[in-house]
Amino acid sequence: MTLKLDMSKAYDWVDWGCLKQIMVKLGFHERWISLVMRCVSSVTYAVRINGQPCGHIVPTRGLRQRDPLSPYLFLICVEGLSALLHQAVQNKTVKGVAALARVPTISHLFFTDDSLIFKRATVREGEEIQQVLQVYEESSGQQLNRNKTSLFFSHNTNHDTKEAIKAMFGAQVIKPHESYLGWRLQTNSSSLFYRVYKEKYFPSCDFMDAGMGCQTSYAWRSIMAAQPLVRYGMRWQVGDSKQIKVWKDKWIPSPQTYKDADAILSIPLSVTGARDRVIWAKKRNRRFTVKNAYRLVQKDQWDKEMVEGSNQLTMKQTWRRLWQMNVPNKVKHSAWKACRNILATKENLWWRNIIKDSICEVCREQVESICHLFWFCDHVKEVWFSCKLSFPFEIHPLWDYMDVIWYLQKWEESRPGIFERTVMICWGIWKDRNEVRHGGKLQSGLLVTRSSLSLLEEFQIANERPKAIAERNHVVKWVPPQLGGYKVHVDGAVFSKRHVIVALSRKLYTPLGSLETEVKAIEIGVTFAMEVRVRDVTFEGDLLVICNAIHGLTEAASSVQNVVTEILKRVQGFHTFAFSHTKRQGNAPAHVLA
Repeated sequence: MTLKLDMSKAYDWVDWGCLKQIMVKLGFHERWISLVMRCVSSVTYAVRINGQPCGHIVPTRGLRQRDPLSPYLFLICVEGLSALLHQAVQNKTVKGVAALARVPTISHLFFTDDSLIFKRATVREGEEIQQVLQVYEESSGQQLNRNKTSLFFSHNTNHDTKEAIKAMFGAQVIKPHESYLGWRLQTNSSSLFYRVYKEKYFPSCDFMDAGMGCQTSYAWRSIMAAQPLVRYGMRWQVGDSKQIKVWKDKWIPSPQTYKDADAILSIPLSVTGARDRVIWAKKRNRRFTVKNAYRLVQKDQWDKEMVEGSNQLTMKQTWRRLWQMNVPNKVKHSAWKACRNILATKENLWWRNIIKDSICEVCREQVESICHLFWFCDHVKEVWFSCKLSFPFEIHPLWDYMDVIWYLQKWEESRPGIFERTVMICWGIWKDRNEVRHGGKLQSGLLVTRSSLSLLEEFQIANERPKAIAERNHVVKWVPPQLGGYKVHVDGAVFSKRHVIVALSRKLYTPLGSLETEVKAIEIGVTFAMEVRVRDVTFEGDLLVICNAIHGLTEAASSVQNVVTEILKRVQGFHTFAFSHTKRQGNAPAHVLA
């Protein structure tokens, strides 16, 4: 049977002592626990009576609402319930369920809004779960919402047992839940979900070769519906080539050149040969996400619609340019709503029967449409006159906001900055109009222009990247290693203190890309350092993305991930080693050799 719990999630009742003890049990550092508890326990309250604050209330429990740290602390508190259930399973007082005899059992699954507990449909196990919940409630301060707690029984459960357990929990009996499952059946073969479903649905093959079968669950049918999409977007990354079917599988990087020798030679291989693995070929970082899969479906649908006309491509470019504007996000969102004609203008509100009057509140002459609001109201004309911004085209009264955006994009190359300035002033007009609607005073056209463009300038300055001139003024020189150590530059030059000990230059007879070439250079440098018998080494290169990937700060690109893994294995043979980044000037000797 399955017990679906709904905890009240009352932040105000979280017990501080319980939270602290759980963090201690989970192995958090004492300093971290002390900082967290100081944040939690520093709150005080006062009650306002007749307009005057009275009293000084110091609570002993609870987490602050809307505090960004509170949801994570609440999750830590829920770990206490998980630990109690694990303990019950280990003591064999509660037994989970298994889809088949040879697969692992599952005792509970916790989600954002619900918690599922799996157990045998017996009164004894029901009493044990009741005891676990009681301990958790008393310790953490949380309470089970019995009105929203529900039960699901397998079809062969005795009726009397059902009624006894139902009365015990005071819950309702519902139909099965199959909408909680998520999956990573192609790449995460160590997960519990993979092992259960493989044993049940594809025991003698992998997911890509699995069939629908008969009398299958709704969840499996839903997963199989996505199988063609996964097959379309996946590709094998070559390692030791033991799992790849050369004439059947997709493994060449360029999908249009399955027989292209250069494409095959461009695949970087590690020296020892890592295992083959599946990657998502439709994204640069080769990581599969639901978002990427959704975009792939959308793109496929977009490509089909492109046959109907080239105007769709122009619209796609216009939307992309709008979201790439160098303006605050709230301005982008306002412009998007204007383009979709969903701003809360009086005309739109009137059409939705929210107000009875659609006439502009400023000029009292025309309907307050988006076109009138931004271009043809008398007050708005004053705004555009004061900004001294001349448009290289004439705006017609029947135009939509999107028409203006389209023409701005068309003239943007010859009129730099006109796109952002126009959209920013439109946002200022809309902001001013809303303030008037809520009882504020109408600002002059000059003031609307100045405040809007001032905000634009401040935003662009705050988000401006460091000037290239400043980088050029900063001269980077080669830095020697520590006394007694060696430095290996990724193109093969090995340095000790201030003298070159030995150097290597090697030509790679494969058409690798720049990223792949740099990583192979590091691999060769590691091998070379081992051959010349140095043991305290610093490997230095001028490609920051590789250095970050080796340090684990970012994930390595899939094309070089096998090589990076091999590098990290081989450097374990040194007495001490380090990887550092320098600019091209500091890597000049190795660059010359390369």
